Amino acid sequence: MVGLLEGRLLEGQGKNAEAGQRYAAVEALAGATPGLVQEAKLGRGRMLLRENKAGEAEPIFRALVSEGVSPRVLSGAWNGMGELQVHDGRAKKNSERILDALYAYLRTVVQYRPLPGESTEEYERALAGAETCFRFLSELEQNPEKKRQLRDRERDRHDQLQQEYPNSVFLKK
Repeated sequence: MVGLLEGRLLEGQGKNAEAGQRYAAVEALAGATPGLVQEAKLGRGRMLLRENKAGEAEPIFRALVSEGVSPRVLSGAWNGMGELQVHDGRAKKNSERILDALYAYLRTVVQYRPLPGESTEEYERALAGAETCFRFLSELEQNPEKKRQLRDRERDRHDQLQQEYPNSVFLKK
């Protein structure tokens, strides 16, 4: 648990390489609980994303989506998949790929909402990710009425995040 907490601390300080090493060390620990190992894999996947190594991060997120046990790990894995898909969709101007990302983020919003006292980080990330997806979809949309609807949905997600978590780090992005 200490290694996982050190990884989170280093991640928060922007020391991605060091955080990735801590997460990898926790994954390799003999006798570590499956939940702890999955949290470490999730952290390593996030670090790979930050280092623009999407090809290495994607299999980690896909594995966690299928084997994850805790709602936090599952929501983090779906958010990671959403981030991969939205960047790919925006680069290729592919609205279907961005829509897939939106569904990944909304899965967290709907299915893995945190219970009172649990961390809200992944939930906040999902709301911000859904907002981004709606913005990118509206940029690609040609129909003025659909464009307006997508902008309204973008604004709704932003307002929801602002209302529920006024101090969210995702509002400052």
